[in-house]
Order: sequence, then structure tokens, then C-alpha cells
Amino acid sequence: MNRTLLESEEGTHTVMCEVAGETFQSLSGPLKESMHIFIHNGLMKCLMKNKKLSILEIGFGSGLNALLTMKYLDSINGVAEYTATELYPLDMNLISQINYFNYIDRKYRNAYFNLHTSSWNEWINLESLKFKKIQCDCSKTVPEGPYDLIYFDAFSADADPAIWTGEVFRMIYNQMKEDGVLIIKSSGKELIETLNIIGYETEVSIDESLKIEILVATKLSTR
Repeated sequence: MNRTLLESEEGTHTVMCEVAGETFQSLSGPLKESMHIFIHNGLMKCLMKNKKLSILEIGFGSGLNALLTMKYLDSINGVAEYTATELYPLDMNLISQINYFNYIDRKYRNAYFNLHTSSWNEWINLESLKFKKIQCDCSKTVPEGPYDLIYFDAFSADADPAIWTGEVFRMIYNQMKEDGVLIIKSSGKELIETLNIIGYETEVSIDESLKIEILVATKLSTR
């Protein structure tokens, strides 16, 4: 699968996937995008209710979300179990060229590479994360939870429609804890209606500067 690095407006790299015809993160700025979508709208809010989280990421990609999660948890002495899924992992030659550490403290560099070089399906301890990656197709199966927080960082529905079905979001719902939060880098009336039917409570946040819509979906408590 042909993947190349592109430089974003903020200077950081993002990965271009020729098959999908999309980049992993926005060309306006991967760091800004991931921090706003997944850290500010997901991680930080969930930590207000629970100081030890179980996190699932659907679409590990370059590992940026895991890196930023580790960095933020380290800053507050927090901890989390982090399961990352990826069907088509990047090769280490490409990973070694990504320039995140021109913008992020280099003390996390070794931990970042360990995210990628760790064995599949095995837990490792990295800074504030207990981390495991699973090579699987989440359009067919979702790793067993339960999870407090899920980062849904897949390609768009146009590029990968199989991952955006009601069946997939129901599988995700079944692996979430009550009051668990699903963060989606997209929105749309049809998606919101699908999630509401399944049982999620949905809230849309629009960031004009990044030109993105963020969908926060919560599994309602039955208590």
C-alpha cells in the first residue's frame, strides 16, 4: 500500500494514503487536529469522571493519538489502558521519517517508536500507558472491552464505507461502558440518526478554524 509523507501548514507531517485518496490527518495541522478532537473533546472530559481509563483507538495509523494521550496523561500523573487497532500498519522506514519530535518533547521519542515496534496482541508498559495493538478489521470485529473512551479515527465514509455502518457502531456500543464516550472525526445527519437509534446520545461540535465537525456520542447509563 503506497503511503507518503506530506508537510502540513503547521509544519508537522501527515501520511497520504494513495489507495484511500486521503491523508491520515488534516493538512492544516495534525497536532492541532488530534489535540482538539481526541484530547480536548475526549480524554480530558473523560478524566473528569474517571482518573484511570480504558481506551480503544480504531485507526492507530501514525500513532499520533496514542502519543498525545501518553504525553497528556504523563503531565497529570494519569494512567490508561490503551488498545489500538490497525489493519494496515505503517512500515518503520516511514515512521522514522515523521517529524513529530520537532514539535513534541523528544523524551517521548523512544516510547513512540515502541508503540510501533511492540508485538501484536501483547501488553507493554510505556510511560503512562499500558498499551496493546491489535491487527484487525474493525468493520468485522471490535476488540472486547469494556471501554471508557473510544477514538474513532478511520478514513471517511467515501474512502472506507464498510467501517461506517450501523452494524459497526452497534458492535462498538456493545463494547463500551455505561457513560462511555465515542469520539468521531466527522458528523452528518444520517450518522447522528443511526447512532441515536442504537442508543447513543450525540452532540456535535464545530471548529471553524480547523474546518471540522466533531461528533461526541455517549452510551447512556441505564441506572
